[in-house]
Amino acid sequence: EEVVVQRDDIMKAVEILMGNGEEGKAMRMRARNLGDAANRTLEEGGHSYNNLIQLIDELKSLKIDRGREKIRLEN
Repeated sequence: EEVVVQRDDIMKAVEILMGNGEEGKAMRMRARNLGDAANRTLEEGGHSYNNLIQLIDELKSLKIDRGREKIRLEN
């Protein structure tokens, strides 16, 4: 189901986010914290970094196994 956000709703949200009120400050702080958390996962030792390294290792292993299988079949 497609949902259309009205211009007035977007304008209100931007005004809150960019304003000096407590709600805007809280929204900016939450966005900053989420950004920091996302950056940490990409750093060496972070979850995303580790998952990417694990995927690369598994792909390398598959390539090596296929190479060995090809050599076995040729002999």
